Amino acid sequence: MRRLSIVRDLVKLSSIFVIAVCVGPTAVSAQDDARILPLDQGLTLARTMVDGGPHVLAVVRDAGETVTAVDLSVALAIYPSQPLDLFAGTSLSELVKLVGDAVSSGQAFDLAKSDLIRPLDTRGQHVATAVNYPAHAVEAGAPPRQPFLFAKFAPGGPSVAQAANTPGGLLDYEVELGVVVDRPIASAADLDDAVIGFVLVTDMTDRYSLVGNLYPGVVKSDAGVASLAIAKSAPDRMQMANYVVVPFDRSAFQDQVEIRLAVNGETRQQERVSSMTEDADALIRRSLTAEERRNFSYRGAPIRLLPRGAWEPGMVLLTGTPSGTAFRAPAPPDDPAAMSAADIRAAVEAWADSQRAAGTYLKVGDRIDASGTYLGSIQVEIVPIAGDVN
Repeated sequence: MRRLSIVRDLVKLSSIFVIAVCVGPTAVSAQDDARILPLDQGLTLARTMVDGGPHVLAVVRDAGETVTAVDLSVALAIYPSQPLDLFAGTSLSELVKLVGDAVSSGQAFDLAKSDLIRPLDTRGQHVATAVNYPAHAVEAGAPPRQPFLFAKFAPGGPSVAQAANTPGGLLDYEVELGVVVDRPIASAADLDDAVIGFVLVTDMTDRYSLVGNLYPGVVKSDAGVASLAIAKSAPDRMQMANYVVVPFDRSAFQDQVEIRLAVNGETRQQERVSSMTEDADALIRRSLTAEERRNFSYRGAPIRLLPRGAWEPGMVLLTGTPSGTAFRAPAPPDDPAAMSAADIRAAVEAWADSQRAAGTYLKVGDRIDASGTYLGSIQVEIVPIAGDVN
């Protein structure tokens, strides 16, 4: 009965919210409504700088160039560096009611979307997922199977960013659903009590580095995990949209989300998150198993998937990418053991030449546009690496 009462309250609150915004100074179109998760389903959080410090906002409207928001930092007198820190003393239901009341009383305000900053302060090490979408596994030369996890080292860039194309590299694009947590998670029980947020991310990969460091090995191996970490790690290899979305029902939320990526206006990736082999909760639980707690090698040094043995605020789980990437894996050799170092290098270069000829990898001057249902958008411009005059 209590749960039904809460649901009724939230539905009523959602109705109040819609009425309050529509009678305000700027009417909300159906298109604007579709950009933000409805209040009866959860909160959309963002950050902006005020007097030199970050404020956490609840976004209630996205009109493209502007957003309408409630300043939760002011309302709660809390100014956290991580938006999910708001849940330390306040429940999601309480925050939703606070936002609805603020909108009804005229406390929501408009600001330029360009005034939003990165949605959270990130750590340097994250966890990424390979072959979690069956169609992408096939296009990458890996039959559908259980996805696997590996470390990614990147600070997490803003929603409008640049990425450098290394000379001779094969820079590839990926759009992914990212996951963040409000507290350390060292066990399945911790996950049950945690607040989970979702953020749109892009994942950039140098496929030449990946294949060059691995071929003719197997990607799902310790060597493959290390090669993936190297190929996907750099200061500009991950960007984040402006929003952290916290739904009441994260399974139902993932069922609604579609993620998309276009290069120079041409759609390359578009798929529903529900196509994933393992959802966010399953990936987090598996990352805590003994198998995933072993040490890996990264640039000659031992590392752990979770540096302190637990998920921590500021870490991002990248849940995998749909089909449509530029990457096509090289054909496996008939007899890998018989290949000399020169044979391997020749095979890698022949494969790289064929990939460049396909014309689908990123080039200087290209623009990436990524978006996701309720998750906002990312724009990335591909630029020459510093010092490259070509």
